[in-house]
Amino acid sequence: PEQAAFRELGATATSRVNGCVYCASVHARLYANYSKRREVILRFLADGMEAALPEIERAVVDASAKLTRDPEGFTAADLEPLRALGFDDLAILDILN
Repeated sequence: PEQAAFRELGATATSRVNGCVYCASVHARLYANYSKRREVILRFLADGMEAALPEIERAVVDASAKLTRDPEGFTAADLEPLRALGFDDLAILDILN
């Protein structure tokens, strides 16, 4: 469930960047269901990409947003915050897909 929550948070961030309100709401609801942290996703939806988020959520949002905004500029360095928080390759791939 925790990994599924991060996947949905990444999808919510991507939807915020590309402007799809419907997709953002669907993925946000799933994040809230999986994580049981409704207040985090409500803050993110209300305050946008610069919302004050816990460290792990911030890393997921930042990586997802960078990949969405600048896929050609996305490098291994952009994965370091996720790795430092304990995400392995498979978990990172799941989040970013």
